[in-house]
Amino acid sequence: MRSGSCSAPRTPARRTVGRGSSSSPGHRRREVAPGVTYTRVARAPRPRHHQIPLPAAEPCPKAHPLLKTPTAQLATNGGSQHPDKRRAGGHGPTLADEVEHLLPGGAHHRPAADDAPGPWGPYAPVIARWEQHTGRAAPAAVTERGRLSTEFVEWMMGLDRAWVTGVPELSRAAQLKALGNGVVPAQAAAAIAMLLARTGGAYSRA
Repeated sequence: MRSGSCSAPRTPARRTVGRGSSSSPGHRRREVAPGVTYTRVARAPRPRHHQIPLPAAEPCPKAHPLLKTPTAQLATNGGSQHPDKRRAGGHGPTLADEVEHLLPGGAHHRPAADDAPGPWGPYAPVIARWEQHTGRAAPAAVTERGRLSTEFVEWMMGLDRAWVTGVPELSRAAQLKALGNGVVPAQAAAAIAMLLARTGGAYSRA
């Protein structure tokens, strides 16, 4: 209130609430009694499909080490290194590191007193489990030169024999790149089955 002036008591104005502008034609608005305060209650956001947790997959046994996943860089990473040396440089070992340095027959394998017996070393249990699952015996993990075998990578991914390695005029580097860029069919099928189970089997084509 400014000095030297007076004013009559003000009558509370009637407020309206509603969505949109008051000048919007055809929009119904609700009157609010004077002095009444309304509090808008925020609704909890609806979860999106990718936020709904999927069923937990059966964990792999932790008692035995697993081989690394094949990657497209296997043929272009400058050769293999001992896994310990790779970790010391701040990087994780590759499949070629493990096969060529830790398995008998590998080009850089150095026998040690604590080596596990057999051609598969510490990976024998997981190799046997995958052989049983695929119904195929594992091919040799290394070539005659002691390098990572593309046939072994192909078997690891559960692909049919010669699916990639039997393609004519495909070099070893190209085979490793194709295999590393590929998808494990059993893993893809499991993922699709989990998604269909979550949606009740509903499917629609866009």
